[in-house]
Amino acid sequence: MVARPRLNRLFSECLHRAAILVLSGTGYGKTQVVSWFLSHTDAVVNWVQLSEADNDPARFWESFCRPLALQSPALAARLLENGFPASKDEYARHELITADSLSEIKRYVVVYDDVHLLTNEAVLAFIRNCAHSSFTNITRILIGRSEPRIDLVGMEARGDVVRVTEEALCFDEKEITDYMHQLGFTVSFGDVSKISQNTGRWPLAVNLFGQVLARCGGRIDYACSAMKHSLSMLFENDVFHAISQPLKHFLIRLSLIDHLAADLVEELAPDQALIEELRVVSGYLRYDGNINAYQPNPFFLDELRNNLNLLPEVERLDTLRAAARWCIHNGDEVNAITYFGKVGDYEQIVYLLAKMVNLIPSVSKVVLTILERAPREVALKIPEFPGAHLRLLLRQHMYAEMREIAARYLADAEKLPDGPPKYQMLTGLYVCIGYLEMITSVKKDQPGNQFDFDIPFKTAKTYFNRNPFVSKSRGYSHKIGVWCVNVVSARKGQMEAYIDTAGRAFEHLSQMLPGTGDGFVDLAHGELCFYRGEINLAEKFLLQALTKSRQANQYDIRNRVLSYMMRVAAIQGDFPKMGRINGELENQLEALDY
Repeated sequence: MVARPRLNRLFSECLHRAAILVLSGTGYGKTQVVSWFLSHTDAVVNWVQLSEADNDPARFWESFCRPLALQSPALAARLLENGFPASKDEYARHELITADSLSEIKRYVVVYDDVHLLTNEAVLAFIRNCAHSSFTNITRILIGRSEPRIDLVGMEARGDVVRVTEEALCFDEKEITDYMHQLGFTVSFGDVSKISQNTGRWPLAVNLFGQVLARCGGRIDYACSAMKHSLSMLFENDVFHAISQPLKHFLIRLSLIDHLAADLVEELAPDQALIEELRVVSGYLRYDGNINAYQPNPFFLDELRNNLNLLPEVERLDTLRAAARWCIHNGDEVNAITYFGKVGDYEQIVYLLAKMVNLIPSVSKVVLTILERAPREVALKIPEFPGAHLRLLLRQHMYAEMREIAARYLADAEKLPDGPPKYQMLTGLYVCIGYLEMITSVKKDQPGNQFDFDIPFKTAKTYFNRNPFVSKSRGYSHKIGVWCVNVVSARKGQMEAYIDTAGRAFEHLSQMLPGTGDGFVDLAHGELCFYRGEINLAEKFLLQALTKSRQANQYDIRNRVLSYMMRVAAIQGDFPKMGRINGELENQLEALDY
């Protein structure tokens, strides 16, 4: 076994706690690591190796006292004589006996190995009571594949319980290097990185890799391939031959889902018996009570996904749709879009995008990739699709691409038969083109101070009036995007011309999305006056903008107004006013739609 001083330090730092939970799936070396650590301390150890038979309190008591007899025969004999403490009085007597015998020991450690096998309430209550006891020189180490059925939440909140997770038990790159050296191989940084990536730093995989490497003369690429084959055979013999066919089928379905929330798993299970049977594979699909979800071993997950061809298409689609619905219900629209993308349900994707006001660039990039996989004929069947596509390009600042794609969409839309779908599509397209021109116009020097980005909005309104519809977009929380003082031209009157054109644009837009842009023009005038040093006039415009944006729930405009008002108050030296503005910003955080 390779020495792992990192883990020894971790356990040393935790040994003063009342309890240490060492929870992981199969192959993480839980027992080996704890045993190695304790063998290098002066702690007195009572190692209780559990089995399912220990759900009988009498049998558990024998398992508890048997190793204790090696350390303290007299104490073990007294405890056996008194029997398992099933009542409060019996447990109190147990504590008195224990205190009398162990008070002189500096550090006493009780290890419950394979605690996940315990289901008996009386046995679990005994372990819980021990963990809650007041003895400061006793530490309990609970080793298992899944969360023990013991309430330790309060102790954990107080810092009396610490967890050693799978991430901590995985090899780090130094430990991989040390292990390779122990096997007699000198490895480069690149080799270590390759080994780390191929094994996932899973101790079992690292160990298998080392064994193969030693037999194949140090050929790393071959050892990686052989290790994965060995793991595949392990899953086939250890798991798939030992479980029912319905469970294997269910596991393959679950492999479609990235986050296996417990309630989603239960929803997908055809019956409760299958949920109970999941315990058979807890070594590779571990339930994590902290997040109420199942954590699959990455290699096991890969093996399941290699069998997705066994899943009927209708069942695959139903599973993905169920996952998408769960994500929507739990406020995770982005992953819902990902699942709908795998299903090919672009109508749902467009619907969700319309509800998502502020997509950060990294997220919009992911969603853009999903939308661009849609066949063109599908895109043109969904009136809102072209507009959604263009909005994502706008988020990515892909202005040239957006202009080119918008032109193609316009050409396609014009070929559609007259009717509501065509008019709705053209409405969305021209609104997006208007925003594009509005944003890019700040970089242009307009001779004669003539901006015309209001024209696409006017055209959009014309098509909207042919087919008035309620937009799914949440216009009341509209992102204005542009700071008017970014207009680059120094030509006199350019900024005022830009603001006037924006005013006309938002007037058209607000007839389609009521309230959209309310307060923008006043904000822009206030912004301009502020930078010209006309503070009092700026404040007048800003107050008008605040009233309008507040009434229409235009949060982005309102935020920007309050930002300028804070600066105005600072210039005026009015600190109470600054406090009131800050209070309004904080109160806004409580708004449900913010």
